[in-house]
Amino acid sequence: MTVEEILWWIGGVEMPKGDSGKARQAAAIWGQIADRIESSIRTTDPMATDIWTLYHGLGIDAFKKFWTKDFAPYPHELAAYCRRIQAVCNGYADAVDKMRLVLTLLAIQTYLNILFTIAYGWVTGWMGTLAELAVIRDRAAIQAVAQRTLFQKIMIKLLEYLFDSIGYAAGQQLLQMGTFGVADLFMDYDDDAKKIIGYDPYSMKANGVQFAQAVGANFAFDAANDMTAAGLGKAGPLGRVLSSGAGRRVLGFGSRMVGSNVYTVVGNMEQGKQPSEWLPTWQQEVDKLIIHGSRMAKNPAKGPIGSGRTGP
Repeated sequence: MTVEEILWWIGGVEMPKGDSGKARQAAAIWGQIADRIESSIRTTDPMATDIWTLYHGLGIDAFKKFWTKDFAPYPHELAAYCRRIQAVCNGYADAVDKMRLVLTLLAIQTYLNILFTIAYGWVTGWMGTLAELAVIRDRAAIQAVAQRTLFQKIMIKLLEYLFDSIGYAAGQQLLQMGTFGVADLFMDYDDDAKKIIGYDPYSMKANGVQFAQAVGANFAFDAANDMTAAGLGKAGPLGRVLSSGAGRRVLGFGSRMVGSNVYTVVGNMEQGKQPSEWLPTWQQEVDKLIIHGSRMAKNPAKGPIGSGRTGP
């Protein structure tokens, strides 16, 4: 694979192999053939007419019949046939260009979503840090946290998952609508474009369904992420290694990768895909490695949310 093909692959698209430039060259050639046929008709028709106008006889009558009845339709039909092939070639070229444009847009959206997911972890990390500082400054709040029952802690954690998932899903949809909105300046979302995209980017119903599915999938991500981190953190000697120093980053990476795969499985189930299509593709796994590998870098925010939360 070339570098360009790898970049398209990471972006989740495969560009068509067709060459729109050569298709248009072929269309131009067929157009030239049609032009010459039509030109020859305009040149030879008056010459043939002069023959039976100026001369008479059985041979002339037979020639006139042949020219006007038998031969006359053929050049026009041949020119029309060339025009149809010209139109097909141009149509093919337009279809290839449109598909490449739409697929480029989808790849850009994928890369923007990768950047958004990386950045979202930092943003929520700062939010978590501010929340922690607020609690630390309030002794009553510290005491209240320590006295929470298990049920209360579970309910608070579920609410945390819900708010985090709503924020992430809303951010995704706003990013998607913004991307399509900018692209709308350069292209028209006709029926063909919508078929390639898979939905109408301006449909409130489509965006609402995607938002709800993202909330559910991210909720599953949060739960799987926390459970994996908690489980590995208590895994004997391994847990001690992963709970200190650089090990925490490895633990965060591993738990987020587990959560990310759960996110994709749940998302595919929500979309009604067959069980054979529930697992992430290799391309999606590479995207996940880029996202969560990048987030192994030191995060200036060390709140509970920023330390391991959020992202497909």
